[in-house]
Amino acid sequence: MDFNKFVDTPTVLWSGDPTANAWIKNPNSLNAELEIPDQFFGQFEIYVAANEGACTDMDTFLFTITPAPELMLIGPSAICPDS
Repeated sequence: MDFNKFVDTPTVLWSGDPTANAWIKNPNSLNAELEIPDQFFGQFEIYVAANEGACTDMDTFLFTITPAPELMLIGPSAICPDS
């Protein structure tokens, strides 16, 4: 969303689907933050609505969080076997 199209600072509300709503910090700020739990994997949506007088805009963001791949090293167990 482009907040620059508003003349003054708009009234803003960030919200989310039931899973993500509690993760939004400062939901009335232009710069809201998300605190996603470390062990969460899946999809969720975040919504933002901004208005200033008769000017209103809304947007939806879809996030997909996937687990990090597991790292597996294959090779000799010793880096310098004869040292």
